[in-house]
Amino acid sequence: MKKFKEFYEESYWGSRGAGLVVRCGKNYLWTHRSIYVHTPHTWSLTIGGKVDPEDKSLLDAAKREFKEETNYSGSIKINPAPFSVFKDNSFTYTSFIADVPKEFELPTYSNKPEVGNWEIDDWEWAPYNKKFTKIHFGTNPIIVKLDLQT
Repeated sequence: MKKFKEFYEESYWGSRGAGLVVRCGKNYLWTHRSIYVHTPHTWSLTIGGKVDPEDKSLLDAAKREFKEETNYSGSIKINPAPFSVFKDNSFTYTSFIADVPKEFELPTYSNKPEVGNWEIDDWEWAPYNKKFTKIHFGTNPIIVKLDLQT
């Protein structure tokens, strides 16, 4: 529960975060955030988290977080240019676009507790502009930017 305590002491778990927006063709990997993270019960297009001191770059942090949270080991092509940068006071979150050749299942704590991630309680492959009931505030600028590219 150390991480949970850190969450309440630092609302963003640090001053920098990074993550991947994962797509397969026209579908994107949406994740539903668990009760244990900032803004729970919201759908997000980004899988990522805090930049750790040992991360060499924002992109390295995004890759590490993606691997930790999804357990994905297949092929992935990541555009190294930041796609979106979200700023809130002293916090910055950088997102990168990543493409996978086929949709994959995501282990969650509820469906595979031995490998699942406590931060994600559900997931879905869907178009980026799908209307979910509650979308994470950091996802809205990504949707706007994706709209501008279509």
